[in-house]
Amino acid sequence: MPRKELYQRSNGFLRLGLITTGILMLVSAMIMSSLPEPVSAAPGDLSSAVTKYPNLSGTILQQCGLCHTSPPTLNPYGAAYKAAGRNFAAFAAIESLDSDKDGFTNLQEILSLTFPGDSTNFPVLPTATNTSVPPTATATATATSIPATPTATSIPPTATFTSIPATATATSVPPTATFTSVPATATATSIPPTATFTAMPPTAIPPTVIPPTATFTAVPPTAIPTNTSQPATMTAVPTVIPPVPGTFDLRIIYFAVPSDVELAEAKPMRIWLVVQNTGQVDGQAIATLVGVENGVEFYRSSMSVTDPVGGGYTSFLFPGSTPLVAGKIIWTVTLVNGAKVDVRVGTTEVEGRDSHDDGKENHYHRSDH
Repeated sequence: MPRKELYQRSNGFLRLGLITTGILMLVSAMIMSSLPEPVSAAPGDLSSAVTKYPNLSGTILQQCGLCHTSPPTLNPYGAAYKAAGRNFAAFAAIESLDSDKDGFTNLQEILSLTFPGDSTNFPVLPTATNTSVPPTATATATATSIPATPTATSIPPTATFTSIPATATATSVPPTATFTSVPATATATSIPPTATFTAMPPTAIPPTVIPPTATFTAVPPTAIPTNTSQPATMTAVPTVIPPVPGTFDLRIIYFAVPSDVELAEAKPMRIWLVVQNTGQVDGQAIATLVGVENGVEFYRSSMSVTDPVGGGYTSFLFPGSTPLVAGKIIWTVTLVNGAKVDVRVGTTEVEGRDSHDDGKENHYHRSDH
């Protein structure tokens, strides 16, 4: 075969091969373009979700199920994300929505690692625990009335009574007397600041009420406040009693009441009690103060007293009382310490309203240990 003809045939075969190859490549491209794209959650969307909510990293929510039921079908959360713009800001825009209508917002479900687009998957509510405390029953005391005995005719027979602190127990007073309540703040250390005051009927003697949670602050004897109208004169040094090992022994060191007062300048009388624990363990005792004027008991108050071991003293101030009629008041304080009883007595002379003694000061009667 001539060389020229052979060359022409070779070029023809080459040209035919190139054309065939091109046709095959074009057909392949057309086939590939007609096939559906692989469906999966866009990496950019999941990356944005993890950036917005770092707690999703490495959890079950870091997958296409966050926005799809079965790709390419979107679940309610994915549809809301797409409708909000399908960008980083879209996550914040749909946080307050409840896309799957299961009672929890999208943000609550994402923070709880449950699917916000699946109504069957939602956070588990904690089980409520009943912590209520049953009410404490309060006993009601029955008062025994005592007929009042009139002692004066110059005052109208209608008596006016005001509330008495809960720590005091008032007895009946002649109908010619008028009592004035003492403010709760009149006691510096012996009455708790949360004490509640209850009005008592004038003819009833309610039982003694002692606050179970009352606490008292120890005050050195020299720290007892003075009253310009009723100066205290407790200056004696008490006798120190050696402690008995392993016991609580609370005793009265001082008991001071006004020795004389005038009705013309009547003020609440301050009555002091100072105790000392001569034992070696701490404890509490009950101190009861009773006031009797002209044969009639008009004052009664009880309180819990204590003193820590260590050689110090603790002072207490009973609720004040204002004299209303002239006469002689006999005060008796009783300290009950287990089987031991310690008693002190003091007196107060109440002068009538017509008596005048300029420059005279009220003094204190003191009963020392």
